Amino acid sequence: MEWINKKEGIHIRMKRQDFYYELPEELIAQDPLADRESSRLLVLNRESGVISHHVFREITEYLHEGDCLVINDTKVLPARLIGSREGTNGKVEILLLKRKENNIWETLVKPGRKAKVGTKLVFGEGLLIGQVVDIVEEGNRLIQFTYEGIFEEILDRLGQMPLPPYITHQLADKNRYQTVYAAHTGSAAAPTAGLHFTPELLKKIEDMGVETYLAASSLVGIVAQRLMRKVCTNCSQEVDTTSEERKLLGEDVKRIRRGMGCAQCNNTGYRGRTAIHEILIIDAALRRMISGHATVEEIINYGREHQDMRTLRESGLKLVKEGITTPEELMKIAYE
Repeated sequence: MEWINKKEGIHIRMKRQDFYYELPEELIAQDPLADRESSRLLVLNRESGVISHHVFREITEYLHEGDCLVINDTKVLPARLIGSREGTNGKVEILLLKRKENNIWETLVKPGRKAKVGTKLVFGEGLLIGQVVDIVEEGNRLIQFTYEGIFEEILDRLGQMPLPPYITHQLADKNRYQTVYAAHTGSAAAPTAGLHFTPELLKKIEDMGVETYLAASSLVGIVAQRLMRKVCTNCSQEVDTTSEERKLLGEDVKRIRRGMGCAQCNNTGYRGRTAIHEILIIDAALRRMISGHATVEEIINYGREHQDMRTLRESGLKLVKEGITTPEELMKIAYE
């Protein structure tokens, strides 16, 4: 890995071992304290550089009235499944990474070399069956699951928390790997800094006049915006589309407008800019879909059907067809 600052003439070559450090195993806590807020708290004074050691409940000494405490209220998915290969009973372990469509998940499988396309995997004595349907980048497996009932309930029953590799055993109470305010399932790992808060400590912080902001619960919408250069109206002409452009725009788009270049646009063919937007409101139905690990395609389709949402690509494509911008701008903006 290299870091280059051409302006300052700095060229630093780094290796992974530059970031290695000693972490004695005996200092890694394998089990959490019964009292969450009794965990240790390290404080670094940014002005003096002095490090001091405290107990987590003393965090109130560093918060003040009018402060805003942002907390991540996502809930960890019990995404680690232990099962066996059908026919051999060979042990297999998978980690759910990303939900696709038709009950298909992108996963990490161990041992991966035994999980060829077509391999069937059994979990919970048949309560959950998976079949490897494809192998994608970096060796991840696409697994399609079959089951009876609700997938999340089966996962809660069979799944284990995806603990860090330096934790050597599963927790007796897997909810201990959740924050006390966890609400929306979907996180691949616990927001560990929040594990030490208790309801009592949060109440004390709120009574101090500190506002708590629930990151996931407070999300009301998603907005994306991009700027596209507009065709210069002074020198624009209608031209035929190429075969490559029709692949992008649709075979029915035979003509588009382009700026030929003039003094008003400094011979660029463009003059001014226009904005395209993608707006998705997080309503109750969509929040349930997100909690249920809906795919990106399912979320986009919901936005189209119920909110008249238009994606950046669709908005840009409309402007090209209307002669306001060009395919090059569409490629540069909507496909970045």
